[in-house]
Amino acid sequence: MSRPAPPDVGDLEALAVGLRSNATLPALLLELARMIVVRRSAAWSERCATDARVAGLSDRVLEAVDEEDWTDAAFDDRARAVFRYALLFDAGHGVGASAFDEIATQLQPGEIAELSLYCSIWGAIARVAVAFEH
Repeated sequence: MSRPAPPDVGDLEALAVGLRSNATLPALLLELARMIVVRRSAAWSERCATDARVAGLSDRVLEAVDEEDWTDAAFDDRARAVFRYALLFDAGHGVGASAFDEIATQLQPGEIAELSLYCSIWGAIARVAVAFEH
């Protein structure tokens, strides 16, 4: 039996694009978080990498995302906190007190809310995509 076509996620994607365009959190940090939560989906990871490069993420940063290495010297403290937060957020087991305390020293409460929502939307898109990739 062949797999059905994946569902259209255009509305979710439009929601994420709208959030990004109105966010107070810099696009570079949002794109870093997006790359982390879509990395399990080959199709979305490749597509989002193009957008991430346009936003200013380097190949070195994208390699660190693939390796889940937030300690790489390419990251400043703010990016490192976003990276770690997005990894933990994406794992689905909760962020934990130490990571939340770390992100709270780097971002304002509204920025944390934006980051969480952005991770939620792109994580959902990636999970749907993965179900139809195999």
